[in-house]
Order: sequence, then structure tokens, then C-alpha cells
Amino acid sequence: MLKDCLPGQWIVLTVISLIGFIGISAQITCYQQLFQSSSYTLAVFVPLNVIVVMLLINYALVCNTDPGAVPINWVSQYAKKFSHFFAQILSLFRLC
Repeated sequence: MLKDCLPGQWIVLTVISLIGFIGISAQITCYQQLFQSSSYTLAVFVPLNVIVVMLLINYALVCNTDPGAVPINWVSQYAKKFSHFFAQILSLFRLC
């Protein structure tokens, strides 16, 4: 079972666990301190839960987005502008 899982799947599981741990531990800490006043507690917990949910949604979007590919003959404008300069610098460092 463990041999079938890819390292990327372990990374995704670790990040989701970390987001969950941060959300739960922050809520436990705030809940212990703010239990006396319920209106202030809601003012803290609602934005905290919204932020945790937004983190999970954004991470799901990142994991499901196709990174795309660089076109075959693509050259950056920076490389076009300074190609002569880079050729001169690289000629100083001859390996043979």
C-alpha cells in the first residue's frame, strides 16, 4: 500500500494536515482564552475559519491546475537582448 503512493501524494497529505493542524490549534488556543464572551469569540472564529477554508480551496486549485508547457522555439526577450553579452561572458569560461 505505501509503495504505491507517490511522493507528491505524501506532500499533498502533509500540507493538508499542516493547514488543518494550524486551524485547529489556533481555534483551541482562542477558545480557551475567549470562552467568556461569546460575541468576541464569534468575531475571532468566523474569520479564522474563513481563512482556513480559503487556504484549503486555494491549495486544491493549485494541486489541480495544469502547469502548462513552454513552447518549443520560445526565447525570452531578455535573452534576445543580451545574447551577445552572455556569449562574451561564457567565452571567458572555456572548459576545454
